[in-house]
Amino acid sequence: MSRFLGAIAKAAHIAVFFLGLILLLGYFWVSGTFEHATIDVMFIYLTLPLTGVDKRYFVQFLLYVALAALLLLLGALRLRSAVAGGRARWLRRRGVRILSAVVSAGVLVLALGLWEARYGVYGFFFPDTRFYTYFEDRAAVVDADEVAFEGARRNLILIIVESMESVVNDAAVFNPPLMPAAQALERENSAFSGHRETVGVQGSISSFFAMMTGVPLVSSSHLRVWGNTEAEDEPEFVKTGVLPAQHDLQKKSHFFKAGRAEDLEGRTGNWNDDGHNWGVYDSYLYARSRDVLAEAAAAGEPFVHIIQTVDTHLPGFYEPGMPAPHGDIRDSFRQADVLLKDHLDWIRAQSFFEDTVVVVAGDHLLALSEVGGIALPPVEGRGIAVVFLNAAQTAPPRGTRRLFGTWDVAPTILEAMGARLPGNRLGLGTSLFADRETLFEKEGVAFHEEMIRKRSRLYNRLYRWF
Repeated sequence: MSRFLGAIAKAAHIAVFFLGLILLLGYFWVSGTFEHATIDVMFIYLTLPLTGVDKRYFVQFLLYVALAALLLLLGALRLRSAVAGGRARWLRRRGVRILSAVVSAGVLVLALGLWEARYGVYGFFFPDTRFYTYFEDRAAVVDADEVAFEGARRNLILIIVESMESVVNDAAVFNPPLMPAAQALERENSAFSGHRETVGVQGSISSFFAMMTGVPLVSSSHLRVWGNTEAEDEPEFVKTGVLPAQHDLQKKSHFFKAGRAEDLEGRTGNWNDDGHNWGVYDSYLYARSRDVLAEAAAAGEPFVHIIQTVDTHLPGFYEPGMPAPHGDIRDSFRQADVLLKDHLDWIRAQSFFEDTVVVVAGDHLLALSEVGGIALPPVEGRGIAVVFLNAAQTAPPRGTRRLFGTWDVAPTILEAMGARLPGNRLGLGTSLFADRETLFEKEGVAFHEEMIRKRSRLYNRLYRWF
């Protein structure tokens, strides 16, 4: 019996040590690879092989975390056996066992402490079950009848450029800047800086959701519920979309179906020639966009057209023949800059442009900790770029340097088109064209970062209604 209990204790000891190593090595790998991503976003990347999309992160996890932990475990067991085995005295063997148990527990506690301090793992796996009134106290739920729309602009084109954020044109990081045309675009149009990213907007779809509704997408499960909700009324405009994804990552198809998309493009064509394993190349995407826009304009009805690029998401998405002197994502950003400028030049030359607001925005921060050996600065001072071309309002009374979240883009888009919202607000968002403080400016970013995670009856009701 004592032998059996001893074997169980030894197995448990080894398991605790191995788990501690996995968590500790995993923490350093995750913090160096994903930088600011939330736990649910990490799970998406690690499970991508299940969708047949991208194996790189799963393979890196196996090599840098699982295999490394196994080798360290075997080395530790060999060292323990050498010190406490053979003819070693009873006291020495006892001391080695106690020391190894303390080390195992210490590694596990250290790893859990690091994960909790940076990513709040306890709250993720054991969420607070209480309901809070954060959304009830702050969200502006606006009925369509409350919106005065003078029709200053009939059409909207929203171009979401993957990972286009402030750091790509920060001269202190990249000199020359990676997207000089986009930088000029900000100077020549209504461009807002000072964006801060929080939980609920750190993925492409969650960011887009917030830009359209003024509400963050706290969990991917919320999108599934929202995406399966049928709309009751037909829209009075044509809604088209050009998406890059070959796969249904984050339920993109549900998102656009529930949004009454009549033309869901970017999922056809020769993927071997026109794209990579994440989707089509940006050049193909913009070419399809021009075709779809021409058709929408010819129909004579107001339209909303949405483009989501992908080539600047991860290193290695190079188009054939694309200049790639660096061999990393810097080349992809420079190519994306050229393609974006060409597409905007084409849009400006069309007859529908004078009646159209064009919004160019990034979706989220760059999900890398370094680029070409250049360490990226802390995420606290970084944000996505948001530019409005041909906006009905061009002189925001509080200027263009603000402190705002992704959800503030939603009411700003509406007011850029000439709409007048009650209190200039929608959801948690405040129009940046209005003389009003955003929630971040009123109460600080940290407060909202914490409270967005809390349960809310209004939020649960809202995402079902959406």
